[in-house]
Amino acid sequence: MGFFLLSFTLLSMGQSTRQIDEVVGKIYNNDFVNIKNQLIEIEKTEPQIADYLRFDILWWKMISSNSDADESEFLSYKNTFIKDNDRDYKDFKKLVYFLYQIRYENFKKTGFSKYLTALKCEVCLQKLDEKKCSVLKPNELIILQLIVQFDKCLRSKYLSDLGLFKERNEREFYASLSKIENLKNIEFESFETIKNYFLGKIYLEIAHDSIKGLEKFSKLSEDYPGNVVFKKIKNKSR
Repeated sequence: MGFFLLSFTLLSMGQSTRQIDEVVGKIYNNDFVNIKNQLIEIEKTEPQIADYLRFDILWWKMISSNSDADESEFLSYKNTFIKDNDRDYKDFKKLVYFLYQIRYENFKKTGFSKYLTALKCEVCLQKLDEKKCSVLKPNELIILQLIVQFDKCLRSKYLSDLGLFKERNEREFYASLSKIENLKNIEFESFETIKNYFLGKIYLEIAHDSIKGLEKFSKLSEDYPGNVVFKKIKNKSR
């Protein structure tokens, strides 16, 4: 079963909305040249969001270029991501870290270790109870909803493939998939893009539905013509 994650760009309300959307658009379009100054501006009012955006920038640079230097830069940032004293966001940042770790392990085809990391993600999700979630912003909460439903998709499909309560787990898988499809955040174009990337990967790698997966990636490739990964996935899915 393929493990992956959407580009984990978390959004926030406020004056930086337009700048965040612009940065997300450039990340997905593989336009990394002019992001730095915008990121500095976002960091002034939304330092937590800037951290997530940096993670996403480095991830997309690495998988788009297959450069050793870009991979080293990504790993260096990943290894320092949760080494801070931000207690309110500690569990949430751990979740982000483990999700990118799974993504990296899948990218490197490391095998069993990604399943162990997935269990750590599960522990982080369990720790993010309502009390701790109260520190999250509205658009971080909707991303968390997305992750929760994704986790349910993975778990139910894995159990179904093992033959354990197959019919029930298949129903739960498609119920979670439907919930992801129906998640909305009308304030930001970026959320729809993130969600569609997420859905495209679910359809291709978990549901093995090439028609719906191709539909998602064809639209993403059309919206972000500079994204070499979208093109590869779209062409491979045909």
